[in-house]
Amino acid sequence: MKRKTDILIYTEGGHKLGMGNIYRSISLANELKKRGGKNVKFITTSNEKYVLDLIRQHKYPSLYYTKKKLLNKIIELDPKILIIDFLGLDESFVKEIKEKTNSKIVIIGNDTSANKYADIVINAIVGTKFKNKKHYINKTLYLEGPKYLVLRDEFAKKSLNYIYRGKLERVLLLFGGSDQANFTCKIFNDLLNYDKKLKLTLVIGAGFKYEKELNELIKKHPNAIVKLYKNISNVSTVMLKSDFIITSPGTALFEGFRLKIPILGLFQNHSQEKVFRNFFMTKKYQNIDNIGKLVNSIYINIDKYKAGINLIQAGEGKDEIINSILKL
Repeated sequence: MKRKTDILIYTEGGHKLGMGNIYRSISLANELKKRGGKNVKFITTSNEKYVLDLIRQHKYPSLYYTKKKLLNKIIELDPKILIIDFLGLDESFVKEIKEKTNSKIVIIGNDTSANKYADIVINAIVGTKFKNKKHYINKTLYLEGPKYLVLRDEFAKKSLNYIYRGKLERVLLLFGGSDQANFTCKIFNDLLNYDKKLKLTLVIGAGFKYEKELNELIKKHPNAIVKLYKNISNVSTVMLKSDFIITSPGTALFEGFRLKIPILGLFQNHSQEKVFRNFFMTKKYQNIDNIGKLVNSIYINIDKYKAGINLIQAGEGKDEIINSILKL
């Protein structure tokens, strides 16, 4: 009997988890579809409406099941290729899928023993020490390091060029779909207290719960030049209009690297701090005495910054990822 699902993507997102995995999975789905992948579906246990809405806006069927029913539903669907984008996978979960389906399994962003049941493991960040490497362990192909990040489609364009003006004026705050630490409000206030002439662009997502507080802050700075965007799709365009970006360690940080825009990543939670501690251009907010001075210091040392990002090769292995999956 012909399978009804060729490619099934299991991923999670929301206020606590953030939306990075969702955006990454959508970008991967788009690229797979563009290159011949057919009948792509999503499955999740995330019950926050905006998660499902975001996936469906990109015209992918999105199935919601409780955690108790998730495993059985995946086994029932028996997709040709199952892509799991989730950190902290339980070994027994993947083992049972391997034993009860004919699916080829791709695991993204996970460092548990569940990886041994995958055909391909793609780890751009977790457990890689940010070193780029392609290798096999037994029959499992490992694509590791920032080179194998799945960045949004718009960041694959070779024509995207950041122009360094030598004048720090326009700062972009971009903390993902939920911004669980509410850095948008905190940094907005910090920067305007440092320099009231700064032009700030704020980008918030569907999971941002502090919009009322943010609007009150904006009212308290009536002379500030502020642009506020919500749920934008042209992220690269907004980035390239900025002199500097402040974000969280995740997809947006590496997108900034890709464009060679000066950028700073602030840990939103303990998990990010654990993974990115001592990594290039990442800091703990509580350890920064004056974020305005720090931003200016990074900006004026642009040559040192560019030398660092050239070693990272962010997102340059996308073709390898897609080709490896479609060969399964």
